[in-house]
Amino acid sequence: MKRRCFASFSLTVLATLALAGCGGDDNKGPSNPSPSPTATPTPTPTPATLRFDFAADGANWTAGFADYLPAQSGLINFASGLRQLPAPLADRTGYFLGGDNRSDDLAMFIYRPIEGLDPARSYRVESRVTIASNVPPGCAGIGGSPGESVYIKAGAAPRTPEVALNPSGLFEVNVNKGQQAQSGSEAVVIGDFAAAGAGDCSNGTYVTEVLAPAANSPVVQPDSAGRLWLFLTTDSGFEGRTEIYFLAAEFTLVPQ
Repeated sequence: MKRRCFASFSLTVLATLALAGCGGDDNKGPSNPSPSPTATPTPTPTPATLRFDFAADGANWTAGFADYLPAQSGLINFASGLRQLPAPLADRTGYFLGGDNRSDDLAMFIYRPIEGLDPARSYRVESRVTIASNVPPGCAGIGGSPGESVYIKAGAAPRTPEVALNPSGLFEVNVNKGQQAQSGSEAVVIGDFAAAGAGDCSNGTYVTEVLAPAANSPVVQPDSAGRLWLFLTTDSGFEGRTEIYFLAAEFTLVPQ
């Protein structure tokens, strides 16, 4: 007499049935045990690269300013938003940031959120950013060069970048970006505002410049919902006005 077996098609149940001799005759011994199923190796997560053209995606970014005193607010002449570039790049549109550095430390930044990341995993955030600058190398300026003393940084943080007064009374952003030439744990220096071919020091002409970090990129962990906020900023020691255009950005998130 034959025994009947009913089972769902899970690897665990199928392995148990095989060991019990399901489907064999009553007068026969148990069939040879089947080998236990081999667990499928967990695939190694692959890097994801996000590319942004600010002419098309600029509306999804938000601007902010930090590292200045409240009394200096009316002297900085804040400016931000999507703008057409001046000649000879008048066919391009970028995200414009402009400000007079009255604090000798002005930071001008833009950010946007991304989601769908693994909240239990950290990511190395590698960046490649295209800007437009009108300052050639080697120019002198108050407090520092208008090119080499205006540092450009990129990174990400697991929180919305927000500006608030710190205990010393300075407007500060809640992203660890470091100070001027120094990188922070969430943003690193990828270059400066000096660009070869940008005219002369008294009559600058906007040209494009591609920046990428020369040192280690930041490693950050998303928030509990799997979100990070990508972040681009200037960090200036030049005590004058800087007007920068962000044209494009590429962020590669490398799972750790």
